[in-house]
Formats: sequence, structure tokens, C-alpha cells
Amino acid sequence: MYHAPPAVGKRNDLIRVITMVSKQALDLKFSFVLLLAAIWVMLESLKISIGDLHEPGPGFLPFYGSLMMGILTIINIVHLAFIRRPKAPAFSSYKNMKILTYAFIITFMAILFFESLGFVITAALYMIFLLKAVGRVGWFKTMWVSSVIVLFSYLIFVAFLKVQLPPGLLKM
Repeated sequence: MYHAPPAVGKRNDLIRVITMVSKQALDLKFSFVLLLAAIWVMLESLKISIGDLHEPGPGFLPFYGSLMMGILTIINIVHLAFIRRPKAPAFSSYKNMKILTYAFIITFMAILFFESLGFVITAALYMIFLLKAVGRVGWFKTMWVSSVIVLFSYLIFVAFLKVQLPPGLLKM
């Protein structure tokens, strides 16, 4: 009768323990870590000036960014704790990997041409390519959604927050 060396037996026990911990439990633990990180960033950003909406301080973006991260993490925790359903693997097929690659390339190209084309043209092209290549959305919906997103982004950043975005080809 063959007995495996002790190191191999301990390794198999470790693998068995790791596989017993479900992905959902690990996701839940990681969500709590993200929630703690969001709370910590919010508390630290309160120590510096947040400012207000018209004159944001250095703590404005970290505070509200971590607030959004905390809200989304709480939603994820509720979802993981109360809604139990098996999840498909993220890269279950070649098609999913292909879509992820398209999204990466489109985002890289948008970053590359942001200064030369400007915010409006780059954002419009980014949304059009993203919705068509990744979202597989029809042309009418693609153009409508892209226009609305670019318009609201422009209004929020340029008109409301007075952020200087590159005009590019439009020179507005």
C-alpha cells in the first residue's frame, strides 16, 4: 500500500479547504474590505477641505468617489447575502475575451486621441465605438445615448464645474 509523503497530503488538505470556501464567501469578504477602505478614505478626506460644489477642495473627489464606492459595495453585499444564484465565469468563452479586448483597445485609443481631437469628439467616438463593439446596440440607440452622454458630460464639467477640457478640433 502506497502512502503519499506528508507534504503532498498537507497540500491536498489545503486544496480541499480552499475549494470548500465558496466564491460567494470570498466575494463577501472582499466587499467588506472595500467598504472599510471606502469609509477610511471618506474619513481621511474629511480632514482636508472638501469645499462645495462650486469650489471643490482637494478632498472633494476622494470623498464623493469613496462615497459612491461605499454605496455600490453595500449594494453588492446585500446582493451577495440575500440573492443566491450561481454566477457564470467571467471569461466563459472566447467571445467574452474578445469583447474585453475591444473595450480595452477603444479605451486606449480614446486616451491617446483625447488631447488632439478634444473632449467632445473623443467622448462621442468613444461612446459610439463602445456601444457598437461591446454593447452590440443598434445605430439609433447608439447615436442617441452617445449624444446624451456627451451633452450631459459637457454640461457638468465645462458649464457647471468650469473644468478646462481640451477643445481639440472644435475650438469652442
